[in-house]
Amino acid sequence: METDKDRVGLLTKHMREFGLSGNALLPADNVLVTAVAILDKFPDSQFGQIFYWLLQALRFGRYSGSSNTALDEDLKEIATASALQAALAGMLGRVDGIG
Repeated sequence: METDKDRVGLLTKHMREFGLSGNALLPADNVLVTAVAILDKFPDSQFGQIFYWLLQALRFGRYSGSSNTALDEDLKEIATASALQAALAGMLGRVDGIG
């Protein structure tokens, strides 16, 4: 069984592969909580799809306003989704400017 620490390590590895060496450039750390939750539920998924969502969420300020509400909505979406694509589609639908 993998732990949260393992998932954070996996997220860090993937982010480095996509050119992000840490969270210093991210305006909202809550996006990382959601990314870890996605990797926890869908560990074998292609990170490119997750990274696209991450960038759009940051680009359109998904977590800049009432971030607890946004985080709760996204975590619920992940928990109820049967596939990565369904979770990402639901979460992208809530990103202002996209959905």
